[in-house]
Amino acid sequence: MSWNSHPAYAGGGPSDGASASQAREPVEPEQLGLECLCGKVFGVINGIIGPHRVCHCNVCKKVTGGTHANILIVDRDHLMIDQNLMVKFSWYDPDEFNTMTDIFRCGQCGSPIYKCHEYYPDIIKVFVGCLKHMSYLESNQPDKELKTHARLAWLPSLVKPPTPPSTSSLSSLDSNMELVESEPDMEIVVRVSSSSEEDKDTSSDDREWP
Repeated sequence: MSWNSHPAYAGGGPSDGASASQAREPVEPEQLGLECLCGKVFGVINGIIGPHRVCHCNVCKKVTGGTHANILIVDRDHLMIDQNLMVKFSWYDPDEFNTMTDIFRCGQCGSPIYKCHEYYPDIIKVFVGCLKHMSYLESNQPDKELKTHARLAWLPSLVKPPTPPSTSSLSSLDSNMELVESEPDMEIVVRVSSSSEEDKDTSSDDREWP
């Protein structure tokens, strides 16, 4: 099963998390190189990249040695890598449908490359730290945070909220107008300042206006 047809990813994922959007449409295929710290393990993702997720669960903290895991969801058959150069560690993961989870690391330097779950064996989670180049991440921020209840209090949200509507239309208001009320579905109501009416005939005076 591809990630794009799996309900956990195609439909926005579990409810325990912060999301920038409800679903992610597939984009054009990518070709991303992978490389461990020592360079012994290398490979390439060749295909459509799935969701970009951040997980704050305690298991991901231990797996990465950091405050969270940063992963890309990819179909297994889109990853080309030599499995013989990696070591696998398996454990029972109650947070992943009560199934076994496998993590693959470089057998020499220990860099985490990807993990997968027994529940959906055709889908893998690639750790973004092993990308050979970070240019993909510059333009593809995380689209969802998982297990936010375990996010450290001092760590900010890593998913940007949707861009609010532009307020540039307000710039056309004259400086002598006062905004009275503004609602999303209502026309902006303005009131002309009384001082402008009283002083319009003395606009030629050499005075400084507040």
